[in-house]
Amino acid sequence: MLEIISTYKWHFLITLEVLFWIAFFTFLVLKYWFETKAKVIFLAFTFIFECMDLPLAVMDYVNTGRISFFQITVLLVYFYALTFGNQNIQKLDLYIKRKVMEIKGKPLQFEDKRLPAVSSNKNYAKSIKHGFLLHFSVFLVFHLLLLIEFTWPPISLNYISDLISSETRDIFHNTAINRASIMWSMFLMINGLVAFLYTYSSWRVFKNK
Repeated sequence: MLEIISTYKWHFLITLEVLFWIAFFTFLVLKYWFETKAKVIFLAFTFIFECMDLPLAVMDYVNTGRISFFQITVLLVYFYALTFGNQNIQKLDLYIKRKVMEIKGKPLQFEDKRLPAVSSNKNYAKSIKHGFLLHFSVFLVFHLLLLIEFTWPPISLNYISDLISSETRDIFHNTAINRASIMWSMFLMINGLVAFLYTYSSWRVFKNK
């Protein structure tokens, strides 16, 4: 199974991205043109298709045991989604809304509460930072439990020195868990960078006001 996914990983990734945009566009059409509750189904598909990229990268790393361009590409996709993607999605949402209103002959609403004002950017940056802190806490707790499970009795100083000097970094004595841990660590660093960028940009905006 892992070999099949690793062989056709680019096909899966492109297919998921195409399905994501199809589902999201369908969601917008149902939302503004038909105004039906069926839009929730396509919104759910949108999240599902987007979230399936990361497991592809993890399974590829577990299968190959090395960092590849494919895995970096997936991380960049998530980096875009967590930074500029949200604003671009909102712009597309508002664009479709305006086009539908024009076709239906309804008055255009130029003000949209979904587009965050500058005054709300600081609160949004705080939510991003708090989300990262929660992610980091879960990461620490989960890895602490893994250390207790796979390296008990307690780690000695000799073990730590051997681990630092080891080329394999076999922390958990389990190849699959080690690889998954590395991928999670990379994703955590991306999450931290996003939180830093949001916090820093928000701080600059309010400092200059």
